[in-house]
Amino acid sequence: MQSKKGSITEACINVFSGMLIAFTISQLAHTYEGEIQKYIWKGFEWNVTAASSAMMTIVFTMVSVVRGYAWRRFFNKLGEHV
Repeated sequence: MQSKKGSITEACINVFSGMLIAFTISQLAHTYEGEIQKYIWKGFEWNVTAASSAMMTIVFTMVSVVRGYAWRRFFNKLGEHV
């Protein structure tokens, strides 16, 4: 079982890393807008529709789940050694 301090540390690192990932993706999207539109987001338009917004939300949610899982496993493993 995780301590209160461990829980808040994990939550803060999870949220902060999510902010960094979102910032990085948005900067890359802005920098490489043409290439992303042409090769990666073929079905998406920058003039965002409800459908493309939903799909992008699903992609970011999957990234968030993987990130949260990775941090949880890291902190659980860290707790085994402390």
